[in-house]
Amino acid sequence: MNNIDNFITGLKQYLYNTGIQRKDGGVNIAYDWKEKTHPFIYHEITGYGVSVGVNCYEWYGDESYLNLAKLSAKYLIDVKELDRKSIFHGVWNSTNKKSGRYYTFDNAIILQGLCALYKYWQDEALYDLIDSISDWLVCDMQTKEGKFYAYVDEEGAKDHYLETFEGDFGCLHAKHSVGLFRAAEITNKREYFDAAVKVSNWVLELQEKGSGLFWTNEFKNNVFTHSHCYTLEGLLYTFWETKDNKYLESVQRGAEALKNLQRIDGSIPHTPVDNRGLKPRIRSFLAKGVTTDATTQAAKLWMALDRMEDNADYSKQINKALAWVESQQALLGDGDKNRSGGLYYHVRDLPFLDKKHPHMNTWCSQLALCALETWKGMGHDDSKITLDLDGIKKQWL
Repeated sequence: MNNIDNFITGLKQYLYNTGIQRKDGGVNIAYDWKEKTHPFIYHEITGYGVSVGVNCYEWYGDESYLNLAKLSAKYLIDVKELDRKSIFHGVWNSTNKKSGRYYTFDNAIILQGLCALYKYWQDEALYDLIDSISDWLVCDMQTKEGKFYAYVDEEGAKDHYLETFEGDFGCLHAKHSVGLFRAAEITNKREYFDAAVKVSNWVLELQEKGSGLFWTNEFKNNVFTHSHCYTLEGLLYTFWETKDNKYLESVQRGAEALKNLQRIDGSIPHTPVDNRGLKPRIRSFLAKGVTTDATTQAAKLWMALDRMEDNADYSKQINKALAWVESQQALLGDGDKNRSGGLYYHVRDLPFLDKKHPHMNTWCSQLALCALETWKGMGHDDSKITLDLDGIKKQWL
């Protein structure tokens, strides 16, 4: 990396000073640098916004970040409909119309952020939303095997058995464990803890024995690295909560798989395995490339393992990954102030297509900020060691 502090300054600029976080607390999905718009208020990413705000408060001691986290939490509390236990997908800015699906993953990420905030803000409405989302996930959306339905639509249907990561019974649902473990501690409800363990046990069936990669879902015909990383993030948290080595062993295999996938420039490919039908394979071919979200997630996972294992040394892979991600940052002096400091999401391989995806997805910058502060906290870039393993767990995004 050229300068980690400048990189961090740019990310904070993008997340807090370009219109990504709205004045009402909602967080936009992305800035579209072609259309010059923020297309959608995304409630999952608003949940991530709560988590990042709490983390920033802990890193910098600046109460304004905690207030921003509270603002996003209040937005989520207000947007939940009275007759629903969960929160809908989001709102289109151009029409002010809601996207009426209720995704389990969205709500799990929201839950994770609300639980992080509860340490500093024991608000009754916040507690009620934590309990409501947890109850919906466990009682309404989890099967007896431990896997999760992906979403309920406005008509109440919840059977969406798709080959893509958006469908039922996906490996990414292992990430639900983070919010459920935290909710179990806050509410003292054992069923939330047990549900987190159940999904962690179930998802182990989706790990390919040879490569260590997680299949996207039960179709077992494609690997989407963003989902693979989400799975490892959930399983690592489950290991921290249960101390059961089978979860750690799975994460270690998955992390080695990412190491094997990493390109010379440090990036991680988008969809390294695709054995689906012709149409989805064509779409996958056209989207062939690398992404800043999965590359950052891989770096963060390697950091955690680097701290946990005496003989692990992922520093080379981490530095390469972070350097590549830094190369995808829009410069602070960019002529378009709305993308200043943010990360481009997806860089395509095919020369006849636009190389960079027009959406600068917010979560790419959120994930990168947390990865960089973790790397600094571990004593890299001439920084003092300020972060132990418990601190990494507490700030797990």
